[in-house]
Amino acid sequence: MDNLWLGYGYPNAPDTVTNLIAVPGPKNGQARLSWTAIGDTNGQDRVKQYLIRQSTSTITESGFNSLTDLTGIPAPSAAGTLDSMIVSGLTAGQTYYFAIKAVDTNSQTDSLSNVAQSAALSSSAGSLVFDDFSDGYTKPNGFGKDVGQWSSGGATIFISTAAPANSLGNIGGALDITYNRGTGECGYYSVLGETDLSAYKGISFWARGALGGEEFLIGLKSVVNGKESKLRAHVYLKQARITAAWQKIVIPFAAFNKLDPSEVATSGTPTNPLTKMENVSFTFGTQTASASGQVFIDDIAFVKSVPVVFLENFDTTADPSEGTHAAGGNEGDLNTNNDDPFIVENGHAKLTSTIANQGVFLTLLQFGDSTGLGDKTTPFIEATHISLYARGNVGGESLEINLQDKYNQSRAVNVRDVLGTALPAVWTKVSVPLILFPGVDMTFMDAVHIRLAEAGKIAFIDSIVFDDSATPTAPSNLLLNGVLATANAPLTTRNTLSVTADDGATDVSMQEVRFEYSTTGGSDWSLIGVDRDVADNTYQVIWVTRNIAGAPFYAAVPVNLSYRAVAVDVAGNTTATAALAASTINTSNVVVYPNPYYPLQGGKMKITNLSTGATVNIYTLSGELVVQLLDSDNDGQVDWTGVNKGGDRVASGLYLYEAILSAGRERGKLVVIK
Repeated sequence: MDNLWLGYGYPNAPDTVTNLIAVPGPKNGQARLSWTAIGDTNGQDRVKQYLIRQSTSTITESGFNSLTDLTGIPAPSAAGTLDSMIVSGLTAGQTYYFAIKAVDTNSQTDSLSNVAQSAALSSSAGSLVFDDFSDGYTKPNGFGKDVGQWSSGGATIFISTAAPANSLGNIGGALDITYNRGTGECGYYSVLGETDLSAYKGISFWARGALGGEEFLIGLKSVVNGKESKLRAHVYLKQARITAAWQKIVIPFAAFNKLDPSEVATSGTPTNPLTKMENVSFTFGTQTASASGQVFIDDIAFVKSVPVVFLENFDTTADPSEGTHAAGGNEGDLNTNNDDPFIVENGHAKLTSTIANQGVFLTLLQFGDSTGLGDKTTPFIEATHISLYARGNVGGESLEINLQDKYNQSRAVNVRDVLGTALPAVWTKVSVPLILFPGVDMTFMDAVHIRLAEAGKIAFIDSIVFDDSATPTAPSNLLLNGVLATANAPLTTRNTLSVTADDGATDVSMQEVRFEYSTTGGSDWSLIGVDRDVADNTYQVIWVTRNIAGAPFYAAVPVNLSYRAVAVDVAGNTTATAALAASTINTSNVVVYPNPYYPLQGGKMKITNLSTGATVNIYTLSGELVVQLLDSDNDGQVDWTGVNKGGDRVASGLYLYEAILSAGRERGKLVVIK
């Protein structure tokens, strides 16, 4: 067999990583690397280890050997899996270059990967990750401080690391809290250690419940005045409700009334409480509706802007008249005339006026409420607009938005003055700059009135928010397999798409980036995947092109195939990149592993990255057909156990394979060793 190895170059070096991507990491002085795992050509479905190295200048094949391996390099995953790691100890803001080589089970190394570069995260970025729970529920937290739990009055609490983790947020674990408050309270705390947060405007985190409907209080305490503010986290969600799905919650510091800079310090000197913060807490007590349950928390960060405060989206089957809206205040009929000018139907509000100026009122909470909580849910000084969706019943209706502060100063703006026309009969987004309400104190808001200015009219409204912009910034730097995407760039059967997306303050307003494709020239779009990563402003998905139903994908790409990335902010606003046309798919990446194949050790040889329904023929070197393998389950893969078409084991040696794909034929070699 030695001659066989010499004659055909065995052992073969492993494949080469070609899509290494580097982005700023989740914490100060960190970078995050990701790449698609490759196969070992020497009998395994993964390589033995990775060599990953860094430099402050570009890396060459010869220069790689003079560099030192990074610490914390992960064990390789199976071929085709997305691997990643966090690199720490970098100089914040410094640009670094990274490269990777793989080592197989015979200690052979592959060629140098593509060289990826990124600046290490600087705390001057738009968000500062406090704790991503990547190390689970352990001490210390992301700031190197203590964490813990408490209970009183018979309450019980159990905290662990969620499994699986929040795949929508950062990599790693998530906080898993099971609670039963009884007649007391319990909770989780994480120490800030007198951290100065005065450069930031709010706190964000991800949350979900085991069932949905769970409630808890988010608390912040300052060393400066020794006071703690707690408020209900769920009122800052679009539906004002924790659900069983992960949601991102962004809360302005201004909502915590005891963090007001005018608060007097314990020394008697007015000092901004945010300059020395003591802790963050999550409380389950008598002020929350759910007596017991299970919630998950992840990716706690401090942010430099608060993009949106939800007011109402009418996602309820009941008429909320005389009820409460998303921000916690009352809402109901405005100027009732023994009629019902405001009702909810089909997930939106219907306004009907029998007299002028009828509609809906929404009152806003200030400095606590009857439960004694010290929260302000209406700190709109960070917002620049009040936005809603509206349409007229027939078109031409005169719709007004009126804002009133607690000093009874009010101002109305007609939608006509914003749109330049009367209300149309189709759903239209109306975004009114708050500067159009002069004299109204936005920090002490009392009520929002939305009304029909004329009698005998009908209009519909939905999704009322205070936000800082109408739409998110369009994603940029769209990469296809690590290279800047261009029109008609060739696809492979497995592609990595990534973009940069933020609003100028990393991941503050960003909820997610959707990657989409179209086979209709852009008239309809289908989902490739979604990334909701909060660790940085780079979003990434894997696109397996054979998943496109009905596409003749290996003969040629579907007519008019194109793809794009869509930024989605926490208010649900979207902005897309320009659509890029796709080119013929490169089918040169059929993967065979393990190769060589040891049938007596058990297992199967896999031939993958095929078109669905493909046929693979295996031949001897003389051209005799050994066996024919069919992809009968249409999963793009066939298995071989080392037997011929008669069911007998084949001899050791070199064989040829031919994959018959939709695009044609692809040939290669494989080795069997007994």
